[in-house]
Amino acid sequence: MRLTKLQKIDKELAEIAKQVSFLAINPANVEEEMEKVLANPNYNPQFQYSEFKFDLDYMIKRLNNLKITGDSVIENLFRQKKQVIIKKCLLIKNRGKKDFSDISVKLYGVPDEELVAKAKELLKLKVEKERKIVPSSMVVSQLRRAFKKCGFNWIVKEESIATAANVLQSKKTLLVRKNDVFSKTFVKRLIIHEIGTHVLRAENGRKQPYQLFMIGLPAYLKTEEGLAVLNEDLNGLMTNRVLRNYAARVVAVDMALKGSFSDIYKHLKKYFAKKAAFKLAVRAKRGVADTSKPGGMIKDHVYLQGYYELKKWLEQGGDLKKLYYGKIGLKHVDLLKDIPGLKRPKYLPRF
Repeated sequence: MRLTKLQKIDKELAEIAKQVSFLAINPANVEEEMEKVLANPNYNPQFQYSEFKFDLDYMIKRLNNLKITGDSVIENLFRQKKQVIIKKCLLIKNRGKKDFSDISVKLYGVPDEELVAKAKELLKLKVEKERKIVPSSMVVSQLRRAFKKCGFNWIVKEESIATAANVLQSKKTLLVRKNDVFSKTFVKRLIIHEIGTHVLRAENGRKQPYQLFMIGLPAYLKTEEGLAVLNEDLNGLMTNRVLRNYAARVVAVDMALKGSFSDIYKHLKKYFAKKAAFKLAVRAKRGVADTSKPGGMIKDHVYLQGYYELKKWLEQGGDLKKLYYGKIGLKHVDLLKDIPGLKRPKYLPRF
């Protein structure tokens, strides 16, 4: 009976979490606003957002009514995840409003001074030239082949998104930014980053007794993205260009907390081409309506932050295989032994 009760809680959390898509915080009018920014670097975009198709208030009500009374490791994780999903619902509900930025900070924290200082130094790295010759349609074909090689039946398609790619694990879907062109190195990184990290962890999580391991344990994201970056490094793909890009995300987030879109764009334009600087600024300012005001999606610092944390953990004898039990955080590794019924990871990166 006890297991049945836990499974009911797990199912309820997973059902709601699968409906809370961060694609909802991508502005609907990015292309139009990009033209204005490229024409006038002092212009601050006025972002608009599509209507969210799920009833967020009803989802929050369902979560608040979900009773989790026990004190086992898994129940404590359920309780924490419940609060995370409520915050994500509130985040989407507050798109374009003043509370959006504060909620994103509560979810992901802010970059500390040491990380920001390190990122600013990395921005100065000299980068090698990189030819962008692979259209997004060809990237989709290569990703489909990579999935087939792994034996996974996933959907890969193009879509207008703020990021280069996005994994929707609950829908077994990988999105690639539509009408873009990428370098050959980037495509290799994409396979390592998205399939070799996000997809493998999701597929292992799908085989665990709790869907929580597939949708992500509370505060798993820093480890999730940090591992993806570390895997790029372990595969010899951590070039100065790549490192500088992750550093720019930290700087953009730090600047978004204090200033405007144009502040970020003009600063990053010193190091990147106009469109690249624009895309980085959008990542930091999405979720905001009037980007002349401080605030934004304070999340992108977790890539570099998680990378450094995992690198240190690995140097101290950490076992990367343990991070493939599902979408878990570094702080959950020691808890795995206290959760009955977990299965050893079936899918591990070939590298």
